[in-house]
Amino acid sequence: MNRIESTRERRPRARLALLVILVAVAAVLGFPRLHPPSTSAPAATPELGPPGPWEASLLETDSSGAAPEADRHPDVPGALGERADALTEADGILPAGATVWDDQYPGIANLDPALLAALRDAATEAQPAGITSYVASGWRSPAFQNSLLQQAIALHGSAAEASRWVATPEKSLHVKGQAVDVDGAEIATWLVDQGQRFGLCQVYDNEPWHFELCPEGTTQFGLYADAAHDPRLA
Repeated sequence: MNRIESTRERRPRARLALLVILVAVAAVLGFPRLHPPSTSAPAATPELGPPGPWEASLLETDSSGAAPEADRHPDVPGALGERADALTEADGILPAGATVWDDQYPGIANLDPALLAALRDAATEAQPAGITSYVASGWRSPAFQNSLLQQAIALHGSAAEASRWVATPEKSLHVKGQAVDVDGAEIATWLVDQGQRFGLCQVYDNEPWHFELCPEGTTQFGLYADAAHDPRLA
């Protein structure tokens, strides 16, 4: 084994270790927790420390034991906010427990066919290990994306800071059906480690749940620090 091969083999382990650290830090700081919905009996309200800015809207779990949609959404907790009654599944909102196979929901069905096929190939291989490919958000309508953006601006205090997390509807890869946010630390970790074999890449250092197809002819994206540093969204 030459030195280059050894270095390449260590990269997936290093990224996996980084993801574990990110999830641990997120739990401490109150950033979005990635967790699959529970299939057990109804759960009581989870025990939380002082809510961080990403958890301000977390009040209770639903009958499945999963956190409400606002907390599940990786980009902007409380994103539905006052506009919840104006947005529907037709806009790309997904219920707790939605997976890559649930194409009865536009948020899944309207994903780019190549991206959806790659996600399903990965999900098939991950399933024997007990990992379910839950999806928090896939395709979004421009109205949904704009709602997320306005909530992010209100949350972070400026459009510049919000742009680290949410793109405009005109630039968003979610609106184009070319990005997916997985829901659950297990599937996120698995995809960071194994997703490149299926052409799936993590794109942003600050969003270990956000995946897109790797650039054509490559097996990595070369992580951007966040969406604000993504030249495609400029």
